[in-house]
Amino acid sequence: MIIGPPKILLAFVLSASHVCASLPPATNLNEDYVNNQLVSFNIETTQGQQLSSDNTDPMVFMKYNSSDPFSKHMISEGSIADFVGMADFPEKTTFVFSAYTAEDLDELQSALPVSPQFVFAESLDEIDVLLNTSWNSPVLTLSTSSGVATNRLDCYYGSCAWPDEQDFDLPLLNGGSGCSSSEYPSDAASGSYVIVYPHGACSPTDAAKVASKLSYNVIVVQEEGEDLELISSEDDVDGLNIVATMIGFEPGSEIIDSFEAADNGVLNVTLSYDVVPGFFASVSAGGRLLEIGWEKLPTLQMLGWAAQWLEYKSALDTTLSSEEALVVPIFEFDLMQEAASVTMTLPVSESDLRAGGFDAMNVEFALGCDGGQDQDCSIWDHCITFTADCGDGEENLKNEPGGASDEIGRWVTSFRRGVGHFLTDASPLFKKIFAGDDVDTPPTCMFKIQTEGEPWRATLSLRFTKSDDAEAESSLPSETRPIIYENMATKFAGKEYNENRSFVFDVPEGTTKVLLHALITGHGQCEFLPSSHQWIFNDNNSTVFSSSDIAYSSYMLAGTPFGCANRTVEGAVPNEHGTWYYGRGGWCDGMDVKPLVFDVTSEVEVGSTNSLRYYGLGYLSGPIGKGDEDGCGGYILMSSNLAFY
Repeated sequence: MIIGPPKILLAFVLSASHVCASLPPATNLNEDYVNNQLVSFNIETTQGQQLSSDNTDPMVFMKYNSSDPFSKHMISEGSIADFVGMADFPEKTTFVFSAYTAEDLDELQSALPVSPQFVFAESLDEIDVLLNTSWNSPVLTLSTSSGVATNRLDCYYGSCAWPDEQDFDLPLLNGGSGCSSSEYPSDAASGSYVIVYPHGACSPTDAAKVASKLSYNVIVVQEEGEDLELISSEDDVDGLNIVATMIGFEPGSEIIDSFEAADNGVLNVTLSYDVVPGFFASVSAGGRLLEIGWEKLPTLQMLGWAAQWLEYKSALDTTLSSEEALVVPIFEFDLMQEAASVTMTLPVSESDLRAGGFDAMNVEFALGCDGGQDQDCSIWDHCITFTADCGDGEENLKNEPGGASDEIGRWVTSFRRGVGHFLTDASPLFKKIFAGDDVDTPPTCMFKIQTEGEPWRATLSLRFTKSDDAEAESSLPSETRPIIYENMATKFAGKEYNENRSFVFDVPEGTTKVLLHALITGHGQCEFLPSSHQWIFNDNNSTVFSSSDIAYSSYMLAGTPFGCANRTVEGAVPNEHGTWYYGRGGWCDGMDVKPLVFDVTSEVEVGSTNSLRYYGLGYLSGPIGKGDEDGCGGYILMSSNLAFY
């Protein structure tokens, strides 16, 4: 499911509800500065520390601007509490806070708790130069034909539509307190803008809910002396399908007073933005400059998510540089639009690998795009699938990315961020590549990586590694067999999805272990509704292998507000252009699809014919509901295999 690009209103569908959404402008406009460039800096903190680019751990920078409601809300009491209370708080990152004025810096220091990870600087030196000259940020504004101009704070992105980047001269009507539908103008057209001033009669969110029922976009005036607050439909994702924003008491009062002189009681309003020196940046453990991402959720958690990903990336880099590996490059920044493919003979044979002590196969994949900044990347999220045709005659069963019988790995593109980097264990699929009977001859394979439509760059290698434990059992199977059902339909909108999902197979003599490996993702309505996936062997209903037992968060938390934000520690790319933070059905934007792997050895009989049965359940009432074979209304992409050892 995809959120639309700027300047175009597109629908975001979640279950039966929908809103239109577009996003604020790109936040860095100077092409002289790009992601991953090495930077050099020395910063003196107010605590007397010296910070430099020779750091061995990540740094995240925020420059506070109290005149911007987005920044102001980021240091509210609730935002700070959510930040310091994050699960898996990034413990190796230094958060460096600065401000545009001395008064703002004092406010920051007073608001944030004392922590050795939180440091403050009057000047960021070279980082200051960067923020002031290249990495710009949008401050959302509102102005009227009566001459009033002010900053605004838009409704929580997950609850409301967002206005276009710049909406000019929109008719604005007076809606009174906004707490009752009777106060709204009776002749306003659907989609009109109405200004309301609840001022204690109801909350800003309640006023927005009334406007939503009437299909009016709404500007809510805050009470006197109060900071702007974030309008939200609480946990009701996409509960308000209108544009809703807040402005301060004084400019709001001026606008309301100016209606008396307006022709026919109507003003014009423009929703726009100003570009100011940037608020955010980060530096990796290796001293490389990286964007934080898109400014959409006014919470300090956006810095925490960025830091979690930086620490994940640092740990991944350490693994890649320190482990003994035989690396076979397949793609090197190759363009996927629709697909990239290559036919090649691997440099090693199966017997070479086994004799050399290599006992595992991983896929290393990095997602990129042309240009050095996130704004250069494609907006949409799509499946990416990596397949290998190595002469074993398997059929490619699908004409869409994901679900083919020769699939080795699957990922999902991010919303307009080009920094994904993943290492995924594919050991059970080893014999899809080394598929022939001649173990002494290196295989020749046609490798393909593809996604839908938009241009992305793929860098991919196979990595064969050795276990640290010399006595460890090899993770490389002697046979990998695709599971092919009579019914391979993907539509999960009724009980027919589960019909004829049985598979009969022989377990070779001498087998000591059998693994079930599956890549499963839900899309359409199945993207945001929980599902579970089960297998039963030899009609033994007392033993069920369920996705909920080993991957509950991946499938059962689909549709939850922060199901994917909580997975940045696993490599999910944070602060993307769209609603990346919602939980998805078996996947997250900007992340690898984690395989489901079960050891089913105890349920099969070696040297005999066995059977398995798969079925899926959908949870229309959420994860606490009861699973139903009627599914989730969308579709499921599944490739599954048995690996014999």
